[in-house]
Amino acid sequence: EGEHPLDCLRRELKEEAGVEIEPLSFVGVWTDVYGDRGLATLNLYWTARIVNGEPAAADDVDEFRWFAPEEVPHKDLAFDHLPDVVSALRDQHA
Repeated sequence: EGEHPLDCLRRELKEEAGVEIEPLSFVGVWTDVYGDRGLATLNLYWTARIVNGEPAAADDVDEFRWFAPEEVPHKDLAFDHLPDVVSALRDQHA
């Protein structure tokens, strides 16, 4: 709470993947539900580039992998809105 979204983006990627990033373009905002308790989430997405570090899964991350947009395993991810995010990325970078 109280953290600017871009600061959060930088912090989360540093904590979860060990990289420093430069945010590039804003993709969009989606709402969803997380976890068995049905917690509401507000999800903001940017494209970004890594400026320092090599991506690696932190101790609280199961796995870190890259996917081409058409290969994203939507059913294995946390949020139902992720196909919409991938579609928005395709539209923005077509």
